Amino acid sequence: METLTQYFRPDLIWFIIGVVLCLIEFSAPGLVFIFFGIGAFVVSVISMLFTISLTAQLLIFLVTSFACLAFLRKRFEAIFKGGVKDEAENLENFRGEKVVVKERIAPGFPGKVELFGTLWSAESAWPLQPGDIAEVSERKHLVLTVRPIAIKSNDRREES
Repeated sequence: METLTQYFRPDLIWFIIGVVLCLIEFSAPGLVFIFFGIGAFVVSVISMLFTISLTAQLLIFLVTSFACLAFLRKRFEAIFKGGVKDEAENLENFRGEKVVVKERIAPGFPGKVELFGTLWSAESAWPLQPGDIAEVSERKHLVLTVRPIAIKSNDRREES
């Protein structure tokens, strides 16, 4: 019976709660559970060093968790979520770039183009064949809108 009580120590229980809360953070978006996990770890360390009541443990857990949430969440978001790029700036990185058509594109039927060594879905108001060179005029999420600038066939044409 004595060996069973050593597993029900408050410091061990709070440590397990902290680990579980940190693991929940991986599956739940929002960056909240990790701060409650930190609060549980703090209570675990304090319980290891001092004998305190359950009420004091809960109070320390709540105060520490909400303090971490209030003061550290913005910093953690910047680290884990990264910066949000301006959509207009992102479009300027693509506009005017030359692409090579890899799959046939027809009005209403998107195809594939190669840009920076990556295949992208693309649409165009003009029919384009594989091997044609086109220029990016617009980007909507993961689809590029392209227009022909040179067609790789006997009837070469230039459009701008």
